[in-house]
Amino acid sequence: RLGVGVNTSHDAWDVLLQWTHWSTDAKRNFSGSTNFSHFGHPDQLDGLIVNAVNSKWRLQYDLLDLEAAREFWISPCVSMRPFGGLRTAWIDQKQFDVDLEDFSIPIFSRYSIQQSDRFFGIGIRSGLDMRWGFGYGFSQFNNFAGNLLYSYHSVKHKEKGDEDLLFD
Repeated sequence: RLGVGVNTSHDAWDVLLQWTHWSTDAKRNFSGSTNFSHFGHPDQLDGLIVNAVNSKWRLQYDLLDLEAAREFWISPCVSMRPFGGLRTAWIDQKQFDVDLEDFSIPIFSRYSIQQSDRFFGIGIRSGLDMRWGFGYGFSQFNNFAGNLLYSYHSVKHKEKGDEDLLFD
């Protein structure tokens, strides 16, 4: 997470630009007899049992927020900071691959399934940050925020057996 903020001298307004990035991945290998047909096309894999499954998944998550806010003191111990601004988001799930091997009925020796999901959204963001001071430097913080994004998804799904059959 990376952010840059400015406290203005006019009416104690502040402006914040913040970028959040998170990336993760996972891999899993499984050996042993299992029915894994729920990942593939039912006409190709219905009822087949596989003895080896290899899969990998990758996720990239990015948010960019621009907000403006002003803090108000309701009492000497309670402050409120309403804010509003813009948010944009990108979420990419790349290379979700499932490789099935060693089928019970030798239709395929190997079958591959690839899926991806790309998301983009842009819209408004608003919220309220509150601080309740108890004295001696102790405070309780309450933060609430909401977003309304116009979004676009691009989902792809491909299956391929060793006869080079391709299903989209």
